Amino acid sequence: MTTRIAAAVGLLVLATSAPAADRPESLRELRAARETARRRAGSLKGYPRARALQDERRLDALIEDLEAGRPVDPAAIDEALRAAERPL
Repeated sequence: MTTRIAAAVGLLVLATSAPAADRPESLRELRAARETARRRAGSLKGYPRARALQDERRLDALIEDLEAGRPVDPAAIDEALRAAERPL
């Protein structure tokens, strides 16, 4: 019984996270958004700069996870991309 529950949980995690890692376009989008955030941070001061740097760090973490093959929630990718695109 416990083995079945563990297997079901494992499959659920793989089902929700594997598609993001298998999408190279996600990685390209994340890298492009990171570069945009980096450029924006370089031209800003104060709170807007801090937000741009925070977006850059979030994108860096997602890129590292994808490159290392760790599971990444597709919703986390979408949220990070939306956050990087919002006006400061």
